[in-house]
Amino acid sequence: EKFSTGFFFFLFTNNISLRYNKNMSISKSLNAKFAFLFLFLFLLVILLKPSKASASTSITSDITNNTTWDIAGSPYIIENNIFVDLGAALTIDPGVIVKFANDVTVGVDGEINANGTSVDHITITSDTALLGSYIGFVFIDSVGNFQYTDISYANTAIETLGGEMTIANSSFTNNNEPTRIDFSTDFTHSGNSFSNNAYDNFILFGDSLGQDVHLT
Repeated sequence: EKFSTGFFFFLFTNNISLRYNKNMSISKSLNAKFAFLFLFLFLLVILLKPSKASASTSITSDITNNTTWDIAGSPYIIENNIFVDLGAALTIDPGVIVKFANDVTVGVDGEINANGTSVDHITITSDTALLGSYIGFVFIDSVGNFQYTDISYANTAIETLGGEMTIANSSFTNNNEPTRIDFSTDFTHSGNSFSNNAYDNFILFGDSLGQDVHLT
């Protein structure tokens, strides 16, 4: 009877142990599967999550038709010298960033409208953030409008030879010359600021005496 009772007790405890071990194995297996599933879903969310960084747009060709640079394509990288052709207008939307490669200029025979807002300024700068690293805009008997636009690191940010130019509520920082405005240009300006330029004001050139004028 003692043997029989001990034997059955052994079988009972052994059966519990086997069930415990079996349940532990199943639990570990389930935990491993859940961990793998969680990791898979986590990686999937990371991969499918939209990136906040927008893709840049490389500019290498002349502007021959009316064109808009909008926020979706920002920043726009001007890789080489280009022209805005006669009869074409380039519109730069609020919030857009434009970057010049080194030694690059934009010649303008047509029109540029860079009209930011008090909330969303337009940024025009260098791709390398070095003072005077790009030449800038050259308007040739053409039209330019710059509102709420921040321009930096140009040799001469805006140069005009005749035509019409309006610059308002804009800033010029770390440029060699903010502007060189020809006396024959119809020039309107208001509410602009200057900081850390070689010349912290507008420069008008070519008066009747051949002298440059610094206009604040």
